[in-house]
Amino acid sequence: MVLHNVGKTNEFPELRPKIVTIDGKEIGVYKWNDKFFAYQNRCYHQGGPACEGIVQGDLICEMDEHKHITKKYFSTEKYNIICPWHAVEYDLETGIARGTIGGKNKLILKRYETVIENGQVKVKL
Repeated sequence: MVLHNVGKTNEFPELRPKIVTIDGKEIGVYKWNDKFFAYQNRCYHQGGPACEGIVQGDLICEMDEHKHITKKYFSTEKYNIICPWHAVEYDLETGIARGTIGGKNKLILKRYETVIENGQVKVKL
């Protein structure tokens, strides 16, 4: 495994991917809460460019005693990468798809380890 420099830590906007190509693989690198996450830019639903979609907070719904939704809002604690092809949502921190798409077989983005050295973000391949 080799570490590949993908940029300075201050070059990464919060919750917006930087798409890089390493050894012919497109990889989306994300920064959130001073942590970095890197995923292959390929949705396991139908092969779309998952990392080119938006990042959005989890949709939270509050219900009353009759199970009617009384309030909807987006979380500021949990975020998802949303594939632009079919809106499959992947947890930003784990790469695991939300919901039940795929039945028993969970859809998971291929994750790469990130390392910070001397203010540089590196991805291990």
